[in-house]
Amino acid sequence: MRRILLAATTCLVLASAAFAADLPAAAPSAVGMDRLERTRDLMKAALPTADVRGHEPLISGIALPDPDDRHVVAAAIAGGASVIVTWNIADFPEAELARHGLRRETPDRFALSLYAAAPEAVLASVASARTNLRVSMPTAEEFASALVRQGLHEFAKVIGRAFPGD
Repeated sequence: MRRILLAATTCLVLASAAFAADLPAAAPSAVGMDRLERTRDLMKAALPTADVRGHEPLISGIALPDPDDRHVVAAAIAGGASVIVTWNIADFPEAELARHGLRRETPDRFALSLYAAAPEAVLASVASARTNLRVSMPTAEEFASALVRQGLHEFAKVIGRAFPGD
């Protein structure tokens, strides 16, 4: 559960970063990367065992179309993960991942999976992420639009239904 929570929080930090990147030029400092990095550091402090180390020896035993992606699979194996979340599906073949007890999901599918498993927790995290964007304070529609621009089409629909007219 701790790894799922870290993954969920990481996804929301990334969503916040995506939203920050979409802000108009008039509000470039609304959410700075320094704040997102502080959030990451707090997450790592709260869940120190979720920080994977010692995966390097596994890299050579992994065969991927792009050898530069092997460290991702190695870290997933060393960390005891079951899924790799990526838009880069082509470079993470199902057969190779299955050989290592892994599967792949797009960020959109992963966010939906988290929502299906723990809807209240995900919605609370989304509400918190929006609240943390104090300067821009996006409406639910604006937040969902930022998610769509980042490719989270189905998850954005869920958010739109969960926070109608907010």
